[in-house]
Amino acid sequence: MTREAVLQRALVIGIETGHGPLSRGIILAAIQALEIRVISEPIHVTDAAFEKAVLQSNLPVIVDFWAPWCGPCRMVGPILDKLATEYAGQVIVAKVNTDEQPEWAGKFGVRGIPTMLFVAGGKVVHQQVGALPEPYLRDVVEEFLKATANASPSAA
Repeated sequence: MTREAVLQRALVIGIETGHGPLSRGIILAAIQALEIRVISEPIHVTDAAFEKAVLQSNLPVIVDFWAPWCGPCRMVGPILDKLATEYAGQVIVAKVNTDEQPEWAGKFGVRGIPTMLFVAGGKVVHQQVGALPEPYLRDVVEEFLKATANASPSAA
């Protein structure tokens, strides 16, 4: 739904519920404050965007350090694509091509690919080096989400 469609619907809801017409500015401010993009596919992250996209993310992030020539990386890729769709809104899958974007791989000491970092609240909570079959990777993701849910202040 576009921002304009949300705005129009909010105006209608305000009138229909007896709250009267709300100002366009108030509605736009509310939309911006609450705007949440549900990312249902992996995002490709550059070195320049890594801190904002991964370390400052409100959602847990699975960072896949990979390269196009890497056979095991090509095996894990479709699994991560599927998990990004299935867990949309719960986790973000971020892909970093280490040939083109080596900075953060170096900062995290990535020595082999694929390496997946499981990041929550700006901290690495798990690291997986090497390809895993889908059922095992799915289990790792489930445990990661449980651990991050249990660690969040709202879970207390």
